[in-house]
Amino acid sequence: MYTVLLVDDEPLIRMGLKKLIDWPQYGWRVVGQAGDGSEAMEFLSKHAVDLVITDLMMPGMDGIELSAAVRQRFPGISVVVLTGYDDFHLVQKSLRNAVADYLLKPIDENLLVELLVRLRTERDAARPPFPYEMQEKILDCIRQGSRENMQKAADELADFCYANQMQRANVQRILQLLRHSLGAAFQQNGWLMPHLAPLPDPLEDLAVLRQYLCEQGERLVQAVHPHTEHELVTRAKAYAAAHLSEDISLNQLARQFYVNVSYLSNLFKEQMGENYTDYVARLRIEAAERMLRNPSVSIGEVGERIGYQDQRYFSQFFKKHTGMTPSAFRQNAEKENAK
Repeated sequence: MYTVLLVDDEPLIRMGLKKLIDWPQYGWRVVGQAGDGSEAMEFLSKHAVDLVITDLMMPGMDGIELSAAVRQRFPGISVVVLTGYDDFHLVQKSLRNAVADYLLKPIDENLLVELLVRLRTERDAARPPFPYEMQEKILDCIRQGSRENMQKAADELADFCYANQMQRANVQRILQLLRHSLGAAFQQNGWLMPHLAPLPDPLEDLAVLRQYLCEQGERLVQAVHPHTEHELVTRAKAYAAAHLSEDISLNQLARQFYVNVSYLSNLFKEQMGENYTDYVARLRIEAAERMLRNPSVSIGEVGERIGYQDQRYFSQFFKKHTGMTPSAFRQNAEKENAK
């Protein structure tokens, strides 16, 4: 069943419109009401909606501004405007925002039904398949606290979207429905639903969607099964060791594990006996020394592998921590091997 948001600054008009017809009979369900455009946009950011029926003339954000905002932020949502006879020039203006249609006040019941049937038919023809099995799999990952399986589920969901050649609006629709059902599950279990980031715009390729879904999946699992302090430090160390060639600053690490930077910094020093920056520097020096003992790996390549694209900066870093340049270290290592 498709969902509808009614927007009008007069509560009696909203209530009258809601009671005018039997919405479910025609495949629609009224899921919310808003008194102006700003309130409507806030509702849309939190709930899955297929159709917005809005008055044109409202204080604050009016129907024209609302239709433009919906078109930009939620292109998969249809908009129908309500207007009086003397507002027709405003209707023409709203049509430039790609509204689906308009209805004249007072609303004719038959015309409303005709419009809803047409919009439902159009949506049925273009409706993307919904991955119900994927939804259950994601819920299982959350219940079990399985981060590894959640990453696999996120990859499968991304592949599903691309296999069905979904445009961004359809992907957004799928995610809105998932967020709605997950929110209900979180509430039922007494869990606190985490804030999920908006879908990237533009949605450039499959890799971007996969990364986004993996990050949101981690947030969902983390909300129900937070890392123990020991596990957090262990995973932080493993992540740093596996990403020496990348930006592994403390800020990046905190974002990776969805924790506060100060908390992670203090926890790391408490458990490791050294701060995170010194730990990473030590990892990089140890890795560089191992590679410098191999004459087939150039000094420039050694630097790149531990995160230094500029060989001069790598040499400065290496000398600061070892007292000698990479070239000198390699020469000494070659002499020791020759003995």
